[in-house]
Amino acid sequence: MKKILMKRRNTIITKYNMNNNLTRTIKKHRNKSILYACRGAHNARRYNTFTLSNVFRDVLHRSVSGRYSRNLVSTLCLRNYGDLTPSKIRDIATICPVVQYLDLSGCYKICKPSMEIISEMWGDSLVSINLEFCHYINDEDLARLVSNDLYLVRSKLITEIEPSKLNNINLSHTKITDLGIRAIVTKCKDLNVLKIHGCVNLTDLSLSMVAKYCKDLEYLDISGTNIGNMGVQLILQECKNLKVLKLNDCKNIGNQILPYLCYYSKSLNRLYLRKTNVSNKGICYILQSIQLQTLSVAFLDVSDVVLKSMEKQTNLTLVDLSFCYNISLTSLVTFVDKVPTLTNLQLFGIPFSTKEKCILSRCAELANVNIAF
Repeated sequence: MKKILMKRRNTIITKYNMNNNLTRTIKKHRNKSILYACRGAHNARRYNTFTLSNVFRDVLHRSVSGRYSRNLVSTLCLRNYGDLTPSKIRDIATICPVVQYLDLSGCYKICKPSMEIISEMWGDSLVSINLEFCHYINDEDLARLVSNDLYLVRSKLITEIEPSKLNNINLSHTKITDLGIRAIVTKCKDLNVLKIHGCVNLTDLSLSMVAKYCKDLEYLDISGTNIGNMGVQLILQECKNLKVLKLNDCKNIGNQILPYLCYYSKSLNRLYLRKTNVSNKGICYILQSIQLQTLSVAFLDVSDVVLKSMEKQTNLTLVDLSFCYNISLTSLVTFVDKVPTLTNLQLFGIPFSTKEKCILSRCAELANVNIAF
C-alpha cells in the first residue's frame, strides 16, 4: 500500500492506491471500510481512510472502485466539505452504493437537490446520518429523506411511506420545526439516537411525537432548545430505555421533571443539567433515586449538600462541577476519597488558590482521579 502526500493550498491530500495489501486490510475490518473525504487529514491514521480535498473525483475512482472495496464502504464521512454539490454526491453514490453511516456535518450547501439524491441512492441502506450545521435543510427535506416517492412527500401522504431503517439522526443547529420531527419519527420507529441540539424552532409538540412513536429511544440531546417540562415528562414516561439525556442550556427545564425522572428512568446513566433551573433539593432527589455514571451540574447553585448525596453513588465516574462557586474544599476532598469509581472531576471556573489546588491534586493522585481546573 503506497501513501502519497501532496500539499495544495495549505491542505493535505492523502491518497491510497488500490492493491492486494489494501484489499486484505479491508477484509480484516469485519466487511466494513471507512471513507473520509474531509478537508485536512485528521483521523486518517486510525482507519483505512481516504482524506481528500476539492479535487477528489479521480482519487475516489482509483481507490474505491476496486473489485472488493466497492460494496464494503459502509461509513462515509464528508464532514465540513463546503463545496459538496449534488453532482458530486451522485458521483460518490455511484462509487459507494451501500453506505450505511453518513456524516454530512458542516456541509452548508446541502439543500433540496442534495437530499433528493441522498434519498434516491442511499435511502434503502442508511442507518445513521449526521446533518449538523446544515442550515438550508427544512421540513420537506427531512420528509424526503425517509421517502423515495416525492409525490407522497409533496402531497403530505406521509403515512403511506414504508418505514425507514434510520436509527441514529443528528439534526443539531438546523432550522427544522415540529413538522420535520413528525415526518422523521412517524417512519423511523426504531430510532435510538436523536440529537436536536440548538434547534430553537422546536416545541414540546416535537417531544410528544417522539414519545408516541419512538419507544426504544436511548439517547436524546435537546440542549439549547426552547423545549419545556411537559415534553421532557412525556419522553421520560414513554421512553423507558433512555440512557443518556442532555438538557444543557434549557432554561425552561425545572424541578417539574423530577418525579418522572426518578420514577420512570431507572436505566438512565448519563444526565446533563448545565444551566437549567433545577434546584439543590432537586439534584439531591435525583441522586437518591438513580444510580448515574455521568452527571453535569455546571453553572448551578450547587452546595456541599449535593456532594454528600453524591457520595452514595456506586457507579459515578464523571462529574462536572464547573462554575459552582458554593462548594468548599473540605467537601471536595471527602467526596474524592469516598467515591472509589470516580475517574474525572471537572472544576473549571472555581476560584481556588494555589494551595487548595495542590491539596486537591494530591488527593486526586491518591484516588486515581483526573481533575481539570
